[in-house]
Amino acid sequence: MVDHGLMPQALGRNYWSSQQPLRAIDELMNQCSGVAIVGFERLSVVQAIDRRGSDVQKELADFALPTVWNQIEAAMAYSRGLPLLVLMQEEVRAEGLLELGNDWYVKRMRLGPQATSDREFRGIFDDWRSRVVAHHAASVAEAPAGPSADRQIGSSPSREAQATPAPLPNRRLLRMVLETRFTDEELQTPCFDLGVDYDNLKGATKAARAIAVIGYFERMHRQGELLRSVKELRPDESW
Repeated sequence: MVDHGLMPQALGRNYWSSQQPLRAIDELMNQCSGVAIVGFERLSVVQAIDRRGSDVQKELADFALPTVWNQIEAAMAYSRGLPLLVLMQEEVRAEGLLELGNDWYVKRMRLGPQATSDREFRGIFDDWRSRVVAHHAASVAEAPAGPSADRQIGSSPSREAQATPAPLPNRRLLRMVLETRFTDEELQTPCFDLGVDYDNLKGATKAARAIAVIGYFERMHRQGELLRSVKELRPDESW
């Protein structure tokens, strides 16, 4: 996602909240433009009985189940009209919102190094990405004028993300400085100083990582902090 200009957000990985999980997910989805449901194995079932005691009782064996949160998050995303990307591990039993026949396509895939090189996967991902971009553009166009973008100490990420982030006027220069005058390790310094987990912003190339860093700080309305930090680290640059 990062390599394709998107900034993934995941509860407990690069997004934290003091709310209960359901409230936190609701809060996070309100600031997203698309949702990816990753239905990979959570529980491995050796033997089970489906509808025990009924006329259609059936024995099941050797299958996997994903986290139940996949069902909850898919329903929440669909009710918001957010573009859905649903990925399912082949071994997982498809039920409910993760089975075929709903309002979205379910991509079943075998996990491995080549999983994202599959032609069908690339086509589905590109289509989903275009829908995410279109949804974001429509949301920005329809959004009323937001409050001041000045960052408030102690304010939550969701509040900061409600207003549309304004790009830095010299973002091209900032990108070039990060790309050409910082090593891979040095790119981590401004993120560390400003309390951001750099590992969640990585791309395939240093240029992609520089763009990811700038994009994140713009999204969180902290672009001024990033610029000040980089200026301190490279004061000899003609800012």
